[in-house]
Amino acid sequence: MKNRDFLTLNRQIIHKEANGKVLWQPRIICWYADRQYRNEPLPEPYTGMSIRELYDALDCSNRIMITMRRSS
Repeated sequence: MKNRDFLTLNRQIIHKEANGKVLWQPRIICWYADRQYRNEPLPEPYTGMSIRELYDALDCSNRIMITMRRSS
């Protein structure tokens, strides 16, 4: 597992300073919640992991929502 600074990379992407780098942000929260709702375990090797542990294991970023306000 790599220790990445996804917040900084996300900001760099927004400000067009990422030099072509991209964030891998799979939409797994719905899949994870559905598994929990149906009381089904995650597949191995992810069984028993929290959502944060799952994102870390997949070395990916959760989707960050940043709202920008327009100045008047």
